[in-house]
Amino acid sequence: MWNKLFVGYDLGDGETICESLPLKETDLNSGGSLISLVNDMTMPDRTSAGQAIPTVYGYQDGKVVFASTIESDPVQVQHIHASFKRCPSDLLPSLSNERALELRALLEQKGWPDAGSCPELNTPAMKEFASSIVAFTNGIFEHPQMQASISSYAKEKDEIVFFVGHPTRWSPLDVAIYQKILEQSVIGQQVYANRPASLAMGAESRAAFLYNKDLASVTTLPQGSCVLLIDIGSSTIDVTALTADSRNCQYHSGNNHLGARSIDYMIRDWYLGELRKDPEDWAVYQAMVDMNPSISQALTLACRDAKEKAYSVASGTGTIYFLEFHPKKIHRDMLDQFARTVPLAPLLKQYVGLGGEKTADMGVASWCAQFTDFLTQCKVDMEKLGILVQRVILTGSASRMTFVPQLVKQVFPAESILTDTDPAKSIAKGLALIGPFNEKSMAFQQDLEKMIETAVPATVDKDIAQLADSVSKIVAPKIIEIVKSRMLEWRSGKIKTLKAMTEKIQDDCTEASLTVLLKNNAEYNQAIRHWSVDIVGQDIAMELRSLCTKYGVYDFSLENLNVMKAPSVKIGKVKINPSEDVINIVGGIISMIAGIVTGILTPVILGVVIGLLSYLSVNLASALLMLLLATPVAGLVILAAIAGVSVAVLTANGVNAFKEAITENIQTYDLPKMARNLLNDQKIEKSIQDMNIQAKIKNSMLEEQTRQKICKSVMEGLKDQIRARAEDIKYVIESR
Repeated sequence: MWNKLFVGYDLGDGETICESLPLKETDLNSGGSLISLVNDMTMPDRTSAGQAIPTVYGYQDGKVVFASTIESDPVQVQHIHASFKRCPSDLLPSLSNERALELRALLEQKGWPDAGSCPELNTPAMKEFASSIVAFTNGIFEHPQMQASISSYAKEKDEIVFFVGHPTRWSPLDVAIYQKILEQSVIGQQVYANRPASLAMGAESRAAFLYNKDLASVTTLPQGSCVLLIDIGSSTIDVTALTADSRNCQYHSGNNHLGARSIDYMIRDWYLGELRKDPEDWAVYQAMVDMNPSISQALTLACRDAKEKAYSVASGTGTIYFLEFHPKKIHRDMLDQFARTVPLAPLLKQYVGLGGEKTADMGVASWCAQFTDFLTQCKVDMEKLGILVQRVILTGSASRMTFVPQLVKQVFPAESILTDTDPAKSIAKGLALIGPFNEKSMAFQQDLEKMIETAVPATVDKDIAQLADSVSKIVAPKIIEIVKSRMLEWRSGKIKTLKAMTEKIQDDCTEASLTVLLKNNAEYNQAIRHWSVDIVGQDIAMELRSLCTKYGVYDFSLENLNVMKAPSVKIGKVKINPSEDVINIVGGIISMIAGIVTGILTPVILGVVIGLLSYLSVNLASALLMLLLATPVAGLVILAAIAGVSVAVLTANGVNAFKEAITENIQTYDLPKMARNLLNDQKIEKSIQDMNIQAKIKNSMLEEQTRQKICKSVMEGLKDQIRARAEDIKYVIESR
């Protein structure tokens, strides 16, 4: 029986809020509405519970201060940071699948990875991003007001669980980096308010959906339909289609360049234009910026506050209060006009460094035009997948801008739009709700992790025998072809000696050339795909189905549990096809496995070839010795020359006296054509058969060290995919 405090932490790029849910397991099973049990928390800088704070902080006298202090006296606040949350991979170089997996493994270790093993996570930009997240988070949760509030709710609880939201489209690597950053903060130290504490991540789309699901009748959807959640943040927009049981695998899309901050920049440009009209005011502003460059962030904050006011009061009017300058009034009609007419690309280029190529693509389109085009494309994509949108949920504080629901209604005219009454709270409250739902499936998750750590590696290891069999059958003929062609060149005289022949074969079989040979071989690639999808994927699906049966979940086919296949989902009688994102992820996993297997196999095959070449050279020398002995007169003459003695000496002492020297020297001797021709096609074929190349490649692949290496590397690539596929099972368990 658990008894926990769940804290939802919605760290947005525009505003941030926390909500808490003190809950016992008996409360979860009581059948009542959990949303009524979620407590509005009072954030630092606020006097009323349930109010978000802008995601901005600075330093005054060495202490972290928030928006109200910055707005009241920005001159005295240094190093102001605003809207610093971003997708971590934006700060990373282009990574191969293999390197991304290596980073994931490093992030699973304790502490932040060092620069030696992980330079990508120790760049100045990444360090600044991480320090901003940690500083802001610590500022909130070390604030006396927040500490007192959480302590009071946790007084009789056994544990505190912090659920932090992340955009749904973030990759597993992005989420892992973000979690590792948060683990460096006060909420990641495993103890908070003298209670055991843990940190978990939750998709923001699911969190918002759980909150709205409790408020509105989205569970009574027509057969085959979905809810479309549109989350409009400060810098990004996320669109997610979910079923009534909150599965979030149906459709995801997003835009990293649309968001409410663009409207803030429009207001800021307008305000600066007004300020320039008074030369004295303009000179004062420039002098202020020269003394404290980060004060410009305070101006953007003041513009944002005025915008929020304009869209939240009946009069539609907000006022920009900045330093000692005369207050400037703005009206929502004016802001609507900005959104419909001001070109968006130049603003993003100026304020967020949008690249030239993307700027050119956007042209002179306004925010509204870009938003409409984006939603229209989402609708087209969903229709292709067979997704029927029956409800639209708008969340995020920017959804209160009047033109947003108007534009949504133009694209989705038939659907009913459920506008959250308080968008700022929806994700934070939903994150708190994820906690108890997550507890319902905790046993399943623990069994899943055991399966990933034990059963799945054992399955992959068992399946390597089939991989070795199919790969050796494909690779061996390629090696035989190389060996045979060089042997024929030696016999024809194009290659002078057996030693030179083996060197040529070795040159043909370098690690680089073998890699190219394998990667460009359609039959080999098909064998890897077959092994990945039809053997490993199918066996893992069987393991997942056993887990489903244990927890009474029966509506998943083996086809949809196969992590190597993109799942299609049936809602009622309507089949929803997998999205392009899901197809690409699955295709990427198979490509990654092919790369991993090829990278491991090439040195193994090379080792086999090198071992065989030594055998081949000696074996051919011995065979030629016997063939020359069987050739009267001419054979003895050639053997005497190879031994470096006269025929008389060779005859007097016998060939056995010189056998070792002849066998060694024959490998570097330029034999006459007659001697070479003694090695006819049949004998060449026999010598190649005796090498038993296919069996040696197969046996080398099945050696313990090689098997373990393949198994470990493949598992690193599969873990996240298995967990992602198991999310659907988890949500079914939680929705009961």
